[in-house]
Amino acid sequence: MERAVARVPAEKMTEPLLEGGWSVKDVLAHIAAWEGLMVGWVEESLRGGTPDRPVTGDDWVDRLNAQLYEQYRDMPLAEVQALSASAYERAYAIASRLTEAQLFDPDYFAWREGRPIFELIGGNTFWHYPEHREMIERMLAA
Repeated sequence: MERAVARVPAEKMTEPLLEGGWSVKDVLAHIAAWEGLMVGWVEESLRGGTPDRPVTGDDWVDRLNAQLYEQYRDMPLAEVQALSASAYERAYAIASRLTEAQLFDPDYFAWREGRPIFELIGGNTFWHYPEHREMIERMLAA
């Protein structure tokens, strides 16, 4: 992901050249927001709580994505880049802190209902990046 973003010329970072009219800046904010949510959910889990979804319903992910886009769309590029770096560091730190049992035991966090928390971490980090990296690479190839 970092290599793809590094290939984007500075003047193109905020242009709506990706699918859905997003810019590379929007993608960085989107990923940082999801990493931040994941960190909060894991922290709440470690305190013994059950994290709340910020929105509900069958289409909660799409609705949350729309809310996050609106929240960050006017943030300056430099701030989004700093947010992205910070969110990644926080995500890495929380994942590194978990024990093997906490990561992989499907029953460790009851609210996960039989799904290990590494799936939550992966879904908001290393499983999330390829989708958006590929968008950026398609833009660069065009």
